[in-house]
Amino acid sequence: ISGGVGNDIFYLGVNGRAIGGEGDDRFFVGEGGGNIISGGAGADQFWILTDDPTKLKASNTIVDYTIGTDVIGITNQVANSKGDLTFSGSDISLNGVLIATLNGVNAAGATFVFANPLAS
Repeated sequence: ISGGVGNDIFYLGVNGRAIGGEGDDRFFVGEGGGNIISGGAGADQFWILTDDPTKLKASNTIVDYTIGTDVIGITNQVANSKGDLTFSGSDISLNGVLIATLNGVNAAGATFVFANPLAS
């Protein structure tokens, strides 16, 4: 899926591909995993939505995460702080499960938000 110009919202399940393009895009990844995501230009948000990380079938790959601009969001049902996560190079794990890879970025330097973004 491609968003183009503007602040786009994407919902991905399993093995999806999404390109945000120009704008402050938000990506919501479900429990399937295996997604490849490119935010493009702008301050993008990449959300991992799961109540149980062991349900993820594969890690999600973010190909253009920008330190200081983009944000990784984790539902606060499974983690409440950066201390709940484990980092190894570009990989982010939660409870021993690899949930995301940030291509070319030391994941420990990423900015994280812990909340329920879909709550009303």
